[in-house]
Amino acid sequence: MNMSVPQPLSAVVSIPLADIDVGERLRGVDVDAAAVIAASMQEQGQRTPIEVRKSGKRYRLIAGAHRMRALELAGIESAFAVVVKADDLQAQLLEIDENICRRELSPLDKATFLARRKEVYEELHPETKHGGDRKSDQVDSLVHLIPSFTEATAQKLGLDARSIRRSVSRYTSIMPDVREIIANTWLASSGAQLDALAREASVKITRSACLVSML
Repeated sequence: MNMSVPQPLSAVVSIPLADIDVGERLRGVDVDAAAVIAASMQEQGQRTPIEVRKSGKRYRLIAGAHRMRALELAGIESAFAVVVKADDLQAQLLEIDENICRRELSPLDKATFLARRKEVYEELHPETKHGGDRKSDQVDSLVHLIPSFTEATAQKLGLDARSIRRSVSRYTSIMPDVREIIANTWLASSGAQLDALAREASVKITRSACLVSML
C-alpha cells in the first residue's frame, strides 16, 4: 500500500533544457498557447517553475510542458524548476492534477484526465477498487482509512463528486476511435453532446449483450 506523497528535493533550481526529457504527455502542447507564454517570458522571464524528477543523470518533466515549449520559443536555454521525488505513478498523478485544475480544459480533456487519474489512483491503492485486493487482515482493517477515488479527487481538486463520476463515465462509454475523431471538434467542448454519445454507446452495448444472451 503506497501512501507516500511526492516531496520536493530542493528549492527552485535552474536546469538546462537540454537535460530535461519531456516524454509522452496525456495532453499535447498547444503551440499557439506556448507562443503567448513565450512572449511574456521574453519581457518578464519565467515566473512559474516547472516540476521535474531525477532520472539518472538527467531529468524527466512532470508538469509544465507548455512552459518548456515557451522557453524554447523564447530562446531561453535553462528552466527554473522544482525537483520532486516521485515514482512513475506519482509523477503521472502530478501531471494529471495540474492539467485538471486548468480552466481551459474541454469536457473531453477533463474526462480523459479524470479517467486516467482513476486508473493510476486505483493502481496505487487497489484496496479502494470495487472488488479490490484485500490480501491481509491488516489491509482489510485499514481500508476504511483510504478514501475512494471519487472522494479523494473531490477533496484534493475541489471538484463535485457527481461531476467526477459523469466525466469518467463519458470517457469509458465513448469508444477510443470516436474520442479520437471528435477530439479537435466542437463536440469535445459540449458536455451535452458527450453525454448523448455516451448514452448511445451504452444502448448499443446493452443491445449487443441481449443478442448474445439469446444465441
